[in-house]
Amino acid sequence: MQTLENDLREAGLKEKEAKIYMAILELGEANIAQISQRSGINRSTVYLTLKTLKEKGLILNIKKNKTLFYAEDPRKMLGDLEKKKEVLEKAMPSLLASFAFIDKKPEVKYFEGVEGIKEIYQDVLKTPNSEMLAWYSNDYKEFFDEKFFFEYFIPERKRKKIWLRSIYPEDSSMRALASNNTEQLRQSRFISNEKFKMESEICLYAKNKIGIIAYQDKLGIIISSQNIYNTLKSIFEVMWDGASE
Repeated sequence: MQTLENDLREAGLKEKEAKIYMAILELGEANIAQISQRSGINRSTVYLTLKTLKEKGLILNIKKNKTLFYAEDPRKMLGDLEKKKEVLEKAMPSLLASFAFIDKKPEVKYFEGVEGIKEIYQDVLKTPNSEMLAWYSNDYKEFFDEKFFFEYFIPERKRKKIWLRSIYPEDSSMRALASNNTEQLRQSRFISNEKFKMESEICLYAKNKIGIIAYQDKLGIIISSQNIYNTLKSIFEVMWDGASE
């Protein structure tokens, strides 16, 4: 009996529903007191559970001198499951379309502090043999120690053959940084500080990711979105064409 009860629960019945259905099936027909005694479930719970079983079409009741209950043919459950399967299969295209829409919504991750923002740079390194596009600000020089940026990130980016095209605000220190572009797999272009006031850094990488770093706020964001990436890449290309070498 326990095995059959487990099978009924696997088919979708709750524990008490399975016990009471099996009790009625074994008794043939029975009143609430008999069902309670057979199933080991108190009468008030039996009464409530019988209502749900009746709603599911698994039992019927007849009235003689007192109300008696008997079980419907167990094969009815199989027919009900087939109907549910047909309904679900019919709805599946719409359900999958909704799921695909949700799946395409941008994924956003937030990072705080120096170590958190380093995670964005670490994420860039996960896509070797690719291109990174970036708008840089001057703030990164004060935010990171040279060991991380110049002794770790840039060498790792080179090793993984991640090419960089970067747009900088016109600045002597940025010009100095660009002096070894070829060695560092980088192309650099510049826009005047008056036109290009970058207080945050934006990098596009992995063909669908955007990293945004607000150094002064010690806050970083990674957005995974093909649409946003494509839009920002178009803006980058327009600015790239108009920037000076």
